[in-house]
Amino acid sequence: MSEMWDSVAPGWDAYAGFVDEQLALATEALLDAAHIADGDRVLDLAAGLGGAGLAAAQRVGSTAAWSYLTLLPRWSPSRPNARAPMFR
Repeated sequence: MSEMWDSVAPGWDAYAGFVDEQLALATEALLDAAHIADGDRVLDLAAGLGGAGLAAAQRVGSTAAWSYLTLLPRWSPSRPNARAPMFR
């Protein structure tokens, strides 16, 4: 199964920004519903490319913690908008 997902990872990566833009309102609604705020600790399971998790990381601030878990190494959230200090 991971071979199949790895084979499509470059395509997902190429369009990650577009997908994040298209899902921005839904992502904000999700984070609002979960009451994600400054100082929270967030664990993003099955993070994929990390769009929702990266948005959560921006909300929790630099003194909080955000972690992600993906079973597919090629899908780690390493896009330019990922802030390295937030990865814990």
